[in-house]
Amino acid sequence: MHNKQPDASIQLANGAEEEFQPIDSKTIREYISKARTYRPVVPQEVGDYVVQSYINMRKESQRNEGSIKKFSHITPRTLLGILRLAQASARLRFTDLVTMEDVDEALRLIEVSKSSLYADEEAMAQIRDDESVTSKIFQIIKTLAINPANGKLKKYLKMQDIKLRVIAKGFTIQQLDDCMFEYDGVGLWQIIDNGETLMFTNINEDDEDNDEEMEE
Repeated sequence: MHNKQPDASIQLANGAEEEFQPIDSKTIREYISKARTYRPVVPQEVGDYVVQSYINMRKESQRNEGSIKKFSHITPRTLLGILRLAQASARLRFTDLVTMEDVDEALRLIEVSKSSLYADEEAMAQIRDDESVTSKIFQIIKTLAINPANGKLKKYLKMQDIKLRVIAKGFTIQQLDDCMFEYDGVGLWQIIDNGETLMFTNINEDDEDNDEEMEE
């Protein structure tokens, strides 16, 4: 959790180290199964906090127009993403009530996911070893979307091209679907044309790289 893998060993108070024992998959499945039985609701005060946070994100997005961070454009789908992630956080605590702390965790996760859009290569190299499968697939898609000739991002990508590239890198269709769902939830892209095209939601038509393949 918190974008960092646990250490392989734990240092005890006396200075000795104890090997870290990962949780077995059966326990994790049971935990997730129980978490899914909860249906967290959003109290009025927490809902107001979500809306205000969304407004602040919109203002920040407008201030970043024209900068390298303009790709982190905030859309109404982001609001839905905040709510989904906050509810997921509440489920992990086995509760039917979303708190402001859950919203803060949702905002943190969204910020981390968006930061990967404009992180430089040196920063990406530092975190590459700790990336999740979803993050690695996202980097594959991001690389596919960048035109090496001019560095511009394409607004549209063919899903078939994405699938072929992701599978060639050793990932599965299910893992790709999980990645698609996660970043769709924070408003980075949408699947259109009956599932045939990936559209980045925050690239203006004037800014996009005109990909001849999309005109075929």
